[in-house]
Amino acid sequence: MSYSVTIALVLLAAGILIKFGKAYFLIAGINTMPHKQRAEYNLKKNGSLYFTAFTAMAAVIVLGHFVGKWLNIDFLEHAVITITIVIGLFVIIVSISSEGYKTFRSSEDKLPPNE
Repeated sequence: MSYSVTIALVLLAAGILIKFGKAYFLIAGINTMPHKQRAEYNLKKNGSLYFTAFTAMAAVIVLGHFVGKWLNIDFLEHAVITITIVIGLFVIIVSISSEGYKTFRSSEDKLPPNE
């Protein structure tokens, strides 16, 4: 089995564990956060984001593997893995940092919009 397929399977397994197995300890920084700060994040919604992003990344990596084999271009597989992981991690970091993935107790707790 090719290492790109192995990477895709690891990403898919991590996404499934985070969303359905509630393995939130796999998310970097969650264990070291104070409980007050951890309560600000909607872990269920974050788990869904990780599952969706990791599944999409795995699909693109597997597609890149087969296209690289079909066109007989060896470096395409490496390029697809690198670009997919960089873009996927960027999307995850930006999304989780947004207000949509935080839990607010009331409307007074929300941060005011930037003016």
